[in-house]
Amino acid sequence: MEQSSLPGRNLRKLVVHWLDSPDSFFLSYVCFVAIKQVFSLKNSVN
Repeated sequence: MEQSSLPGRNLRKLVVHWLDSPDSFFLSYVCFVAIKQVFSLKNSVN
């Protein structure tokens, strides 16, 4: 593990590892719904 490597490379490795996990679609869907809820709450407040 190189510490001098670019953060983008580590991020790509993390994303690839995350996509390889079986429940990655469920996790991404949950994140998407949560972000949508936050934005709708912000819009309703304003």
